[in-house]
Amino acid sequence: GLWQGQGAGLVHRRLAVIDLSQEAAQPMATPDGSLVLAWNGEIYNYRDLRQDLEDHGAVFRSRSDTEVVLLGWRQWGLGLLDRLDGMFAIALIDTAARTLVLARDRFGEKPLVWARSGETVLFGSQIKALLPWPGFDPAPDLGVLHAYLAFQYCPGLETAFAGIQRVEPGTALEFRLGQTACPRVVRYWTPPPPDPAQAERPRGELAEELRAHLDAAVRSRMVADVPVGAFLSGGLDSSAVVSRMTRMASAQVN
Repeated sequence: GLWQGQGAGLVHRRLAVIDLSQEAAQPMATPDGSLVLAWNGEIYNYRDLRQDLEDHGAVFRSRSDTEVVLLGWRQWGLGLLDRLDGMFAIALIDTAARTLVLARDRFGEKPLVWARSGETVLFGSQIKALLPWPGFDPAPDLGVLHAYLAFQYCPGLETAFAGIQRVEPGTALEFRLGQTACPRVVRYWTPPPPDPAQAERPRGELAEELRAHLDAAVRSRMVADVPVGAFLSGGLDSSAVVSRMTRMASAQVN
């Protein structure tokens, strides 16, 4: 999908999971064209958010979580991010306010990178999406490569390419279209501090609470309009997920 506006553009290659129809395709715009969205991810509480938006008068054209994000932004703006339960990398253009917002989920499950090329801001869910831009020729960042070889990952916001940065988890960047100033950084979530009182609770009570959280998480991730399966690594985490899936699925879990 392709959208082009005044001084801005969005390109999206879709992996359809919820609502496979063309009405759910991206980039998706509001009927008046004031907001345009391209994103990657899945919102697990989109049905509850949709009901809330309909109670506020929103009218939906699709059954997708994409439209929930789009109309949720129109209703709540940046406040939407704190309401989202899911994994996401969001690029949203407000044509009236002349802004671009890049936002990433709380733990950075979905990648989102950005860079400048002259007066142009480039962004994408993969670094290789930025590299073909005419005149954009980033050099390797040897310091980051050294860290990667030492630790097997790149710490901080820098990448192995000089000038290409990651959007920090739990953070949104707001750019002014047509301006070269640094983006406004909005941190919408930080990990809560540990509660020492939890250590005093009975072990069995904590185990039941963990199981309830795991069941709720697995159940919400099984919502899809395509077949759902699981990858087993042999570890405790994936085995636990598949164990809970088999109790919820109406057919054998693949």
